[in-house]
Order: sequence, then structure tokens, then C-alpha cells
Amino acid sequence: MDIDNKPGLDRVVNNVDINNVDIIKDNNNNCVIGLCVYNNEPGLPSVLSNIVKISESGLFDKLTVVAFYDHSGDKSHSIMTNFKTKCAEKRRINETTGNIEVIIIVNKPGGAHHRLRMVLDGNNALNRMDKGRTARISIARNGILNVIRGLNKKGVHHKYFIMMDSNEYACVGQINIATLRGALARSDEWDSVSFNREAGYYDYWALSYDPYIYSIYHVVNRDKMLDTIVVDFNRKLKEALKPLPPSNPNDSSSSPRYDLISVYSSYNGFAIYKTDKFLNCSYSSNIDITLFPRKLLTFKILNSFTNDCEHRKFHLEAIKRNNARIMVSPLSIFYKLPVRNPALRGPA
Repeated sequence: MDIDNKPGLDRVVNNVDINNVDIIKDNNNNCVIGLCVYNNEPGLPSVLSNIVKISESGLFDKLTVVAFYDHSGDKSHSIMTNFKTKCAEKRRINETTGNIEVIIIVNKPGGAHHRLRMVLDGNNALNRMDKGRTARISIARNGILNVIRGLNKKGVHHKYFIMMDSNEYACVGQINIATLRGALARSDEWDSVSFNREAGYYDYWALSYDPYIYSIYHVVNRDKMLDTIVVDFNRKLKEALKPLPPSNPNDSSSSPRYDLISVYSSYNGFAIYKTDKFLNCSYSSNIDITLFPRKLLTFKILNSFTNDCEHRKFHLEAIKRNNARIMVSPLSIFYKLPVRNPALRGPA
């Protein structure tokens, strides 16, 4: 399904009031995986391979991939369309594994998805100013969310959605299905959960926790702040790995339990969300100071409220609107690549 080639569905997807989203809780265990695709030829094949592994694990009844594609100078689009064709063929012959539906949103300059962000962010003055990378990513992630809203409106419900990066380092190591299965088994303890990585935690910009809640790039002495956070959060990750008492002391076969770290925001390239807690929220690179707990705004902040990490506003809004519980698992969701490529922009 290519939304730009289906005007009827495009109207359904875009004409949704996010402040009045009707989330129907049923017993389905369906999941959407959202991909932002822009010049991602190096990473996409490994990312899609991991998506197939998620599908084959049987953790979800149905898996729908929603890819928001922005015009690229590489083979990203053909990689996605070939994947879509292969998935459609598997569904056609009724294979029991690899049952994946693929929806590709093709972004067009000045089109509905650009205008969508102006509506969702609600601050047109700042929207016109903020044309940076995270502003563009916000457009993509909001486009993915609006597809989920449109499907929900049409009666196609998803209990979960996953945001997954498609670059060349974040999600290219083989996925650890056991980590994902364990997190889902404890779904009563979180509304969103992201994960540590065997190659190392890296996404400190999206990370907000007590007392380090503000963007590391929007505070005075940011280098010192980042160094402090790296040391402190890695300590938290190690402490969280200490075994907890078993959930059932009488069951000798129960797996070792670990702690989850409660935060205000986290992503680290891959996070899973409960749809009913997040579908009336949106991504933005603008800083909405009203979403922050005042007691934690003790650091000297810069007088700049654009170009923030888009995840922070999304998570803080879900906390404020829906009392969402944002957690980090200390377990690794991706295995480290056997050979480290020094040209990569991040650890893999």
C-alpha cells in the first residue's frame, strides 16, 4: 500500500483530530513498526532483516511496517518497494511466517505531511523558523502516527507500535528476540520501553531523567553536562542489571529478573509503545517548557527553543496527558556487530 497512490486512504489518514482519538482496546496483539527512511541504503537491509525476525518470532499477531520515505539520492526507495513486494507475495501464498504488511508514505515538498506538522505542533511562528534535521524527522514520525490513527479509525487496531531507526548503526546488529520477549512479558510495568545496546548506549540527546531532564544541547556547559550524564546513566544501567527476587519464589525455573529504569524520555534507536497511551500525542523539535516539571528546571538553559530532539516532547506530552510510564531496559536489544566499522556515525 502506497499512501500517495491511494487518495482515499490519504484523506482518512490526514483528517484525524489527535485530541479526540478513539482508541479501542481489544484483545489483538498487532503491532506497527515505523521507519523514517532517507538515504538509508547502508542500514535498511539489516533493519528489514530484523523486522522479519520479529515477525517470525510470533510475538505479535500481525506486523505492519509503515515507512515514511523522503526523496533520497540512493537506493532506499527500491529497497523498501522490493521488501513490500516480497511481503505481499508471502501473504498471497498464505505463508504462516513473515506475515508483514508494508505501507510506504512518499513525502512530497509542500504536501499534506508538511502541512500536518504545522497543525500538530500548534506554534506556527516556531514552525516556520525550525527547519533543522529533527524538525524534518518530526514530520516523518507524525506521518507514521497519523497512519496508525487512520487505520484505527477504519477499525484496524494495533495494541503496540515500535519506532525503529533505519540508519547504518542503530538497529543493524542482529536483534535479540529474547530481550524483546522479556519486555513484552512485563508489559504491565511500562507504557514505553527502550533498551540498552551491546555496542553501548549512545542516545543521550533523547534521554531525560531526574535531575537531567533538559536537552544537553540547550544548557550552559553542555560538554560538562554530557560527561556527567554518561557516567551517571551507565552506572544506572549496571545497577539495573543486578538480579531482583523472582516474581514467583516457588518457581525454580523462573528467569532472573532485572530492574527497569524510570525516565521522562528515552529512545536509543528502538522503542516500543502502547498505542492507547501515545496516539493523542505528537513529535516536535520545538521545546514546550510547560511540559517540564518545574522542580527539575534548575540548570541554566539557553534562550533557544527549537532544534531539540523530537522524542522529548512526545514522551513528556504522553506523561502529562496520559500518565505514561517511560522505561529503559538495561538489557541489549541488538547484538554488537562482529567487526566494528570506524566510518559509522554511531556504535553498532
